[in-house]
Amino acid sequence: MSKNLEDLANTLLRERSAQAERDFRSSVRPIYRNSDANPRPEHAGSCILLNVDGQPILSTAGHILDNLREGFSIYVGGHGETHPVLIRGGVLAATPMPNGSRNHDRFDCGFWKIPEEAVRELGEVEFLEASRLSDNSAAAEGRCYMAMGYRLAPNEHAIDHQAKRISNLLSRYSGSVEMIPELAAKLGVSGAEHMFLRFPKYAQDEADRRTKAYGPVGFSGGPLLDLGDFSSEEAYYREKSRPPALSGMLIEHHREHQALVAVKIGVIVNGIRSRLGRPA
Repeated sequence: MSKNLEDLANTLLRERSAQAERDFRSSVRPIYRNSDANPRPEHAGSCILLNVDGQPILSTAGHILDNLREGFSIYVGGHGETHPVLIRGGVLAATPMPNGSRNHDRFDCGFWKIPEEAVRELGEVEFLEASRLSDNSAAAEGRCYMAMGYRLAPNEHAIDHQAKRISNLLSRYSGSVEMIPELAAKLGVSGAEHMFLRFPKYAQDEADRRTKAYGPVGFSGGPLLDLGDFSSEEAYYREKSRPPALSGMLIEHHREHQALVAVKIGVIVNGIRSRLGRPA
């Protein structure tokens, strides 16, 4: 790739990444946990707000909902300065744990069908319609994708316990999705229902400087967004570019394979429909 073309691609990537954050920010929310025995809110992860056949749904990683089984209350952060909303009532479900361990769950998905009262409490959030979801039919080669969510490290310091105030800091990382046979074999999956986002030790910052990649803990439950095709000439014409689309939900990081793992959004939506007794 020539230097001019590389610069053009990097500029386009920054523009589309910023646009994706603006488009999805109100649908990607932080999750907190709190112990009833020792009240002190902690950041737990991320979630995505979906509209599944007219039903308001919070989709997140199963291991985040497991906090309920461990004696914690969990909350979702609403719009702006909205107080965190307690996750209770409605319908809660998660994928089963093989041999009683979430470590063996290769889908690690959970959801909350949100009661109307809680929807109102969340404020001006957005539940993503089907038109905002990718069918993942396009080949991943030549496309760029973006992980987005509320990482643990910066958000630990965004909770002011003394003032009883919570702010939140959203992070993002853009890269390529590839098939990684060694990782698929380790997980015992075909790759047809999962996506692997390359997450190397080093990355480029917004100023194209080489920097050490941050720790992605807290991205679990957040979105993997399709930023579009970067390989064709048409990609560089604004009037022909398509808006970013939700491709999957992040569930885990595999440092040794330098990858983030996501479950495809179609798999998640069909699983929710099945649990709610609706046709997939």
